[in-house]
Parts: sequence; structure tokens; C-alpha cells
Amino acid sequence: MKKRFYILFISLIAASTISAQYTQDAEAKTILDKSAQAIQKSGGSKAEFILIVNNTQTSQKQAINGTLYLKGDKFKLLVAETETYYDGKIQWVYMSDSDEVTISAPTADELREINPTAILSSYKQGYKLKKEEDKTVEGKQVHIVNIYPDDRNKPYYRIEIIVEKGTYDIVSINTFGRNGTDTYIKVKKYEKGLTLADLNFVFDAKKYPGVEIIDLR
Repeated sequence: MKKRFYILFISLIAASTISAQYTQDAEAKTILDKSAQAIQKSGGSKAEFILIVNNTQTSQKQAINGTLYLKGDKFKLLVAETETYYDGKIQWVYMSDSDEVTISAPTADELREINPTAILSSYKQGYKLKKEEDKTVEGKQVHIVNIYPDDRNKPYYRIEIIVEKGTYDIVSINTFGRNGTDTYIKVKKYEKGLTLADLNFVFDAKKYPGVEIIDLR
């Protein structure tokens, strides 16, 4: 389940920053483009978030906290017992419960699915956008954009992106699943302009004596 949380978060945060060929709503496109630009211009950044998975059929909810570090095309994601590092070329996924790290060299297509920065420079068709009425959420004035995939085989039928006015920082992401499972990601704290050394995005096996290494390169 923890690994599922990790995969789900990466896919959703990537979806929130897609730079797509939007045709339905120019204002919605502008909002998402400015949000993507804000991330690109932020330098080193850190986002603390909470991920809530709600099964609407059983009324069961699960919550997990995580932290995401970004710098250019590099990222580090800490969720539960999973640590993911990407230095721009190589990716390491360390699972502490099994004490193993999987090393891979993701392709460009794979990065578009998992890397929240690589997706910014790509262009992708197959989505409709709609800007909703602006609101105030927890004291913040926000824009709300809904993303609808054309592909009915996607596991979700709608993603709601809430972006703060002025800064264009992401406030939250809601995804609505076709299987009755909805997911809510709320950014609790976001820091920009941080000085992050490149080594922060590389897995250091010396710090994990005895770790099993699975090299898929």
C-alpha cells in the first residue's frame, strides 16, 4: 500500500503541471502554464504535503504525509518508508521495509509519468480544461481548474487543481477515480529559493549498509 501511495503521488503531481495542447479553455491553460513557470523559476524548493485516499464505496480513508524536494530536473521524494531520488539521469527507489534499492535509467516517456519537472517541457494531447469560479479556500484566494482526460481508460475521470492567486503555487490536487477511489493531495508548506546540493538527489549506499541493490540499467 505504501508503494501505491508513492506511485499515486508522483503521477498526480505530474498531472498538475502538464504543459499540454489545451484547446477548450484559454484561461485555464494560462493558469496552469503560470503554475508550471512558477515551479521552474523557484530554484530549489521543498513541499510538505498530506495525501488522503478516500474509498467512496466503503467510506474508508487513509492518510499519509510526505516531502518533495525539487531542483531543475532533479527531485527527491520521501513518502512513508519509500525514498526516491532522481539526479537528472538515474533514479533510485529505496524501500526501507525490504531494505532494497532499485536503480533505473528512465526513458523520456517514463519521466513524463513520474518526474514533476520533465513533464513541464513536454507537450501532450488528450485533455480538456475548464476553469471554475474563483473561490477563497482557508483564507487564500484561489483559481480552480478541472482537467478531463479524453481517454476513458485512464484510472481517473477528473483532476481538480487549486492554485493560489498571485503566486500560482499549487494548493491542492483532487483526483476522482473511476473505481470509486478519490485522492486528495494538500500542500501544507511550500518553500522556494532553497540552496540544494546536487548530492541531495543521489542515493548514497554507504549510508545504508547491507542494502540490497537491484540494478535495472
